[in-house]
Amino acid sequence: MKFNKMNIKRLTIAILTIVAITGFLPFGFEKFNGTSDENVMNSPKISSTITITTPSNVSSWPTGDTEWIYFTTTEDIFMVNITLYKDGILELVIDERTPNTGAMLWDIPLDLEDSFQYQVKIAESDNPSTYFISPFFEIYRSTRPESPFRLGEFATPLVLIGIVLLISACFINNIVRRILVNKRRKY
Repeated sequence: MKFNKMNIKRLTIAILTIVAITGFLPFGFEKFNGTSDENVMNSPKISSTITITTPSNVSSWPTGDTEWIYFTTTEDIFMVNITLYKDGILELVIDERTPNTGAMLWDIPLDLEDSFQYQVKIAESDNPSTYFISPFFEIYRSTRPESPFRLGEFATPLVLIGIVLLISACFINNIVRRILVNKRRKY
């Protein structure tokens, strides 16, 4: 393959496209430093500013697994609190005052009991009256040994993107090496 300016421009555009696409993936970070929260399950659970898309009413997550919690906001909400409820009672604080990235990767604790009555609540940190509560979903005790490499239901796209980036880096490295070898031959 001949490396002229046109081929290098095309390669650069392809790489920048891959970087741009992967740059828009939402990532969240988890910490467990929560405080208590009153039971709000009897309050209205619809907020015009926050919506939870995952977990949904068909989600079934095993303990010890890592799953994504996805949500959207329509206003300038910078920090959110994420809590877990079981049967309408606060079970634990998943993350408190976390940046509003629209997603958070959560390691589901092993000590949670089997139930179809779990809900996630996401509230604005500075205005806790602005919140949304997910539909009921299932968390169950896992009987299989947990793989340390599982990233949840969206692991496949992340792995594919990683592979594409790795192949692109190798391809670029190969191009640079060939260019340098050709320059050395000229001298």
